[in-house]
Amino acid sequence: MVPEGWLIESGDVVAFGPMAGEVLGIAVERERVRTAVFDPHGRRLVETCTDVVSKGATLKPMSPAALQKALSRDIPLCLESAQRAHVRAVGISWPTALSPTTGEPLLAHLLWRRKSIASFLDDCKDVLQGLPVVSVNDANAELLAECRWGVARTARTALGVKICGGIGGALAIQGEIHVGASGYAGEFGHLAVDIADVAAAPLPEGLQPLASLPACSCGAMDHLERFASARAIVDRLEPLTSSVGYNNRASELRTRVEEEAVKVALAQAGQLLGRALVAPVLAVDPDLVVLSAIPHHDVWLGATSAELDHFRGRTRVVLGTAPEDGGVWMAALGAAAAAIDEHVLPRLEERVQRRSA
Repeated sequence: MVPEGWLIESGDVVAFGPMAGEVLGIAVERERVRTAVFDPHGRRLVETCTDVVSKGATLKPMSPAALQKALSRDIPLCLESAQRAHVRAVGISWPTALSPTTGEPLLAHLLWRRKSIASFLDDCKDVLQGLPVVSVNDANAELLAECRWGVARTARTALGVKICGGIGGALAIQGEIHVGASGYAGEFGHLAVDIADVAAAPLPEGLQPLASLPACSCGAMDHLERFASARAIVDRLEPLTSSVGYNNRASELRTRVEEEAVKVALAQAGQLLGRALVAPVLAVDPDLVVLSAIPHHDVWLGATSAELDHFRGRTRVVLGTAPEDGGVWMAALGAAAAAIDEHVLPRLEERVQRRSA
């Protein structure tokens, strides 16, 4: 296996060699597409990022045509920079829950109502160059990456919460993602939450009341996503942000947390998040709750942990990998990990079995 390049030995350490293969990891976000080539150790070898949203703050997903145009540019760039012959598969993370049986969106309003993922991938078959594709929900992908290479490496069980334009979530048991019977496991954003006491608190200048926020993406008026998502935070601080797109505008707030309105908006979102997580934490009793939050800041931890203090036992609440440490690539990395599990490791196991037969 070593002479053939499947494995590499360095002292007492055995690592994957070039013949084991690499994978393409793609994260489809609301405002951009991230594409990178990863090796089986999770190292990002080549990367590119394309912004798609051109103006305004929107929850509307990018169109299939816009995504196909971005991938038609980015995939060849990555494959040309990497060694195409070593790329075995593609993992794509999508901003919606997916059916575990069909791989199609369970919440169509978060992606495309008139276009299936299968038909989109068929349209992209030339740019994908015949590589097999594994699709995964973005929150599941991020938690998988955290369990494999990030802050949850030693956790037996972990809950992941992804706070962006909406709120997603994931559950990992022994490092493997549990999607549930229908694919809805971890959809914490659609838990109902009582806001009465938080809404009654006095507000600093520049912060809009919780009651002024539009409905949850599903139409409900009492869901956590309505009050604690990046969209909610940006909408409550509308005059203070100027970037394009909800995620960009929420990220901008990271440098302004000392401003009273921003600090209160994040603290209230964290408080409501902790309140909604009481039931899942009691049900699962995880080692970790991993917050992949926009903006990435400790204010989330204090507010969320305080609300959970009476219920979380030994559960720790932590922030996910920081943006400057590669946190923005965790969804693409998790998608790559899913492709590695499905298309790289089985080839290596088959090779080992043949040699030992």
